Amino acid sequence: MKPYSFLLLAVLAIIPSYTFAIPGDIDPTFGGGYHVTGIGQSASAAPFTQMVIQPSGKILVAANMNDPGAPQITLFRFNANGSPDMSFGTGGAFTIPVVGGAYNWSDTNKMVLQPDGKILVINGNNNGSTVFRINPNGGMDTSFAGTGQLTITGLFFASALRVLSDGKIVVAGSQGQPFPSMLGTWFVARYNSNGTPDSGFGSGGFSNAGSFDLIKYGLVGNVFIQPDGKVLVCGGYDVTKRYSVMRFNASGGLDSSFGTSGIAMMPPPSASDTAADVEMQSDGKIVFVGNRASGWGFRMGRMNTDGTPDTTFGTNGYVALTGPVISTFNVAVMAILGDGKILAGGYVTNAPDRVDFAVIKFNSDGSLDSARLAATGRSLKSKTGGFSLMPKESVLSS
Repeated sequence: MKPYSFLLLAVLAIIPSYTFAIPGDIDPTFGGGYHVTGIGQSASAAPFTQMVIQPSGKILVAANMNDPGAPQITLFRFNANGSPDMSFGTGGAFTIPVVGGAYNWSDTNKMVLQPDGKILVINGNNNGSTVFRINPNGGMDTSFAGTGQLTITGLFFASALRVLSDGKIVVAGSQGQPFPSMLGTWFVARYNSNGTPDSGFGSGGFSNAGSFDLIKYGLVGNVFIQPDGKVLVCGGYDVTKRYSVMRFNASGGLDSSFGTSGIAMMPPPSASDTAADVEMQSDGKIVFVGNRASGWGFRMGRMNTDGTPDTTFGTNGYVALTGPVISTFNVAVMAILGDGKILAGGYVTNAPDRVDFAVIKFNSDGSLDSARLAATGRSLKSKTGGFSLMPKESVLSS
């Protein structure tokens, strides 16, 4: 492992609404509200991209180390007060070398925790995608696919990951066809907890949207598993890339009762839209957040259980933001709280050289919750790659 240098981590703690402080203010008990640490690996290190909180309150973050010829993913763990946890890996860090040549690259697309505390990370490179499983204190879990690394060979770019309550693992993303074809589609794969394909899903554990197209399929943002086992996949679809959600049956194949033949598209407020994250409310309605690919333009939308726009939410099913700073909000993740309110995490641009963490809270009808916008106001070119809810719904953002 290389000596620590260059890479900075900023973790932001935001006060929940049950304290005496103003909801949305920075939590001063967490290193004054944010913690910056100068640990890293090299000048080629990318920002931290994913974060989860373990049941102990310890904080896991992931970063991509894009050294030419040796792309890597490194996990860092911090104690609840923001200090490095030296009991994790080596000196608080664990590096996963990703097999590849000089033209390969790695990207930490998602990181999730299993109920048993083990850590799942999914990566994409131009040889396919890999799911890694790491033990709670660092080190590869060799009970998973024999080595702790499950390789999805072929033209599969996996960008979404969820764990079911029974320990099965769902992966989703984009699927291509061999050269010279430029056609693509979306896929969902389900694996048993030991990393073997789940034969009860699709064909050999794989299912896709059923057709390939040159331009209709954009990026996959995230995946959500309904209580009945059906799979929601969000992203940008159609020639103009509209905010879209596909629903797959629990056994694989598109759910024809949802949208049009399993695909629900929102009326386009603009072109080049991509849904970044999706969740389901307790009443079965589906909420997504997303951005425009060209220019700023946050949108949050809500669909009915059948995939039609919920016109009681915002304006015709959409919520947008206006204002000199808030209108620059670019969303990465969302969460639905126990009271039905919605958190969206991302970043805002306060100046040409200044990008700040941001978390926005909405009421269940899509209106702003007291117009609360939380931003550090202290970071340069820092973007939120993820956030996680702590016990009692405090918020950490990275």
